[in-house]
Amino acid sequence: GINGEDRILGKDLGQFMSGLHMEDLVSKKREQMLYTAPDGRMVTLGFSSSELKNTEEKTQGYIIIFQDLTEVKELEDRLRTSEKMALLGQLAAGLAHELRNPLSAISGAVEILGSDVKPTEDNLRLVRMATQEVERLNLLVEDFLILTMPIQKLTTQVDLGLIISDTVESFTKTIRRGNIEIVNQVEKGIYVQADSYRLKQAVWNLLLNSVDAMPIGGLIMIKSSTEDSSAIIEISDEGKGVDENFISRIFEPFFTTKEVGTGLGLAIVQKVIEGYNGNINVISSRGNGATFVITLPRIKGVPADVIH
Repeated sequence: GINGEDRILGKDLGQFMSGLHMEDLVSKKREQMLYTAPDGRMVTLGFSSSELKNTEEKTQGYIIIFQDLTEVKELEDRLRTSEKMALLGQLAAGLAHELRNPLSAISGAVEILGSDVKPTEDNLRLVRMATQEVERLNLLVEDFLILTMPIQKLTTQVDLGLIISDTVESFTKTIRRGNIEIVNQVEKGIYVQADSYRLKQAVWNLLLNSVDAMPIGGLIMIKSSTEDSSAIIEISDEGKGVDENFISRIFEPFFTTKEVGTGLGLAIVQKVIEGYNGNINVISSRGNGATFVITLPRIKGVPADVIH
């Protein structure tokens, strides 16, 4: 905030509200804009202006009313996301029913073709291609269902360090991309309450996102820390980063900046993490890589029923 009349009276608006100019405000009457506050926060600033006239109808000045609409804007964004998720739920249920039966039939037919006594090399190549595409469609249906189904509030207590270690090992063996190095510095013995399968899937999606952001290779660094009752995981890459205009949208279902992609991977990550009372944020700028920060409620001590 700005304290003291002497800091405001008689001064140009731009002197104490950088980037704002009186002529712009009075010409627009009513508007919203993104504004960087003195403390560095990005806020959604709404304003309205009206002329102040004397008895002769001559303009003597202007009345400008400012309002911080940041919380209102965030509520609107969450409402739009909820509406999308409700629509997606209906779509996913229908797709799962309509697609899985024919996909099973196609998969069975392809398997029979692949067991031909004397298949040609070309036929084998086509069979492999068909099998991969069937699997891809099955995974897409599964992604839809994950996004629309509530995350089960399991009481399973897991070692976060072991979960990430297992995921990195499996990911490294499965996703073979040149010049990609993954350094896992996550400590074992950090316990959270979650479903190990879903948590591994969230970490997998983040690793895959980092790999896709580094087509010529690079380093992925995974770190951990604890703060009071929170467990914090940071996954950083040296990729192309995220434009600041897109950061607020990267967790939206179907939003993607990739040439090839469904836009569901990061949405699933957020759904899983928030399903276990955690949150995920991203720190990034164009050309400077990205760091995804996961925060989950931490279980202090060594639980008796830990599942790896």
